[in-house]
Amino acid sequence: MRNKFLEGPAVSVTHSVEEGTVEIGSISGEVISLPGHSHGQIGFRVDGILYAGDSYFAPLYLEKHKIPFMVDKQAAVSSLKKLLTLDVQGAVPGMATMKKTLR
Repeated sequence: MRNKFLEGPAVSVTHSVEEGTVEIGSISGEVISLPGHSHGQIGFRVDGILYAGDSYFAPLYLEKHKIPFMVDKQAAVSSLKKLLTLDVQGAVPGMATMKKTLR
């Protein structure tokens, strides 16, 4: 099976991150481990906002797909519980930008 979702353009990885405080260029933030949807998934908290990756899904995504893909259901549930304990002013899920017109 070959398509744009399975075969994206090649990328060059120059750094890896682990859970904890990191600096990426001039931005300082915190990497948070949030496995479940995918192995090694992380979120990034900066200036009180959590960029949550695919640790949870926006309602429009669930309306379209009904059952989200998970590599580890228990890890996903643990990540959701962890999200509830984080001190943030807001959060952005990775699947938040889907438009209602996508069917």
